[in-house]
Amino acid sequence: MANHTPLASWLYSKRTQLNARFREFNWPSRIFPGVFDFETTISWKGIEANGRGVDSSREIALEKSVAEAIERLICLTLGFDSVGFAIAGTHDPSQHAKNECLERFFLNEHLKNGTSLYNATVDFPEAEKLKILAPTAEVSFYRMNTPKNLFGISCRIHLADSKKTSLGFALSETLDHAARRSFFEALPSFAWLASDEKLELNELPWHLKTEFIEKLESLFAEDDRLKADQMKSPSLSSIELDLTSLPIFEGAPIQTARYQIASLE
Repeated sequence: MANHTPLASWLYSKRTQLNARFREFNWPSRIFPGVFDFETTISWKGIEANGRGVDSSREIALEKSVAEAIERLICLTLGFDSVGFAIAGTHDPSQHAKNECLERFFLNEHLKNGTSLYNATVDFPEAEKLKILAPTAEVSFYRMNTPKNLFGISCRIHLADSKKTSLGFALSETLDHAARRSFFEALPSFAWLASDEKLELNELPWHLKTEFIEKLESLFAEDDRLKADQMKSPSLSSIELDLTSLPIFEGAPIQTARYQIASLE
């Protein structure tokens, strides 16, 4: 197993203490060659956490899955929600944490107020590749009604023959980056829906539940012009994180960032 990235390498050195388990899914070879999908599971003091990572680089996919598993273990141990919290081994994760916090805020505002998301035209080769590999798959992108300097995107991958839908979400300062991230977030769920590969799920994730998908799809508008007033961007507050109660992470190559909505500007 590749373990040359900082977090994956560190976790491998602590694999016994954290009962680390790694799984590489095989759906990319069948459905979307050229990407890699890893799941990392760790446990400490009776608390188990899972992380998932998808990327066109095998090592980065593994690193992402390790990072997410560590994030969730920290959240479960310290008792706070993972939205707006990010860790990284090689860079400052602050922007990622901010974007995730804003992404969830704007998505919730759309759902709460019944505000439409408008069709976004994206020149995205990976989406065209999926359409070739899976002819019944329909890929579309919808833009949240965010301020002009932000791009909140929902990627919808729909199987026309089975009427199954996978959704992915991302927010970034550029349309292309947000579209790419949302696509790769939707892709693993699409692969699961399109195949008979089994996942050990006690409960469907929130973004795969029928009631959520139906509610959001009712807000998708095929018009590509934003007609409603743009939503106001909230101000964010940074929250310092103290990991001294988690000695297992002492010496780990971890940088953390956590943000919450403070108030509307």
